[in-house]
Amino acid sequence: MFGPIELIIIFAIPFVIIYYISQKKIKEFKVYKHHTKGYKAVKVGIAWLASIFMPIWFLFRGLWSIFFTYVILIVIAVAIDEARYGEYNSIDFNNASNGDWLWVGIQFIVFIMPLFKGNDWTAKHLVKKGYLFIDSVDAVSKKNAI
Repeated sequence: MFGPIELIIIFAIPFVIIYYISQKKIKEFKVYKHHTKGYKAVKVGIAWLASIFMPIWFLFRGLWSIFFTYVILIVIAVAIDEARYGEYNSIDFNNASNGDWLWVGIQFIVFIMPLFKGNDWTAKHLVKKGYLFIDSVDAVSKKNAI
């Protein structure tokens, strides 16, 4: 069964992760102002929720064009996977060709792009909606940044 060290690790790691996430950390935000809608703040850096809840995250941010682009890309990827690997859409990594590895790499890049570009896309969308960039500030939350 499990020894005392394994049990401590199994039970301690989730608490350490929760503690780390719950800590209030100073982050950089870009603050935008609209003449009638007020202020908005966008975090600078990685958009964790964009990678987890993609493409639904785009809908909540109002990024309709990116949402439809990702839906189309997902449909195309599924069709290519079915054509390449059959009904089970499973690649045999032990016998994969260079083309298979290239295809996996393309899918990976498309999948993680929102993680790195999501907040930039949000900021550009605000500018298109008439928001003006005011300043970059360090704050604990969006509310504090505004």
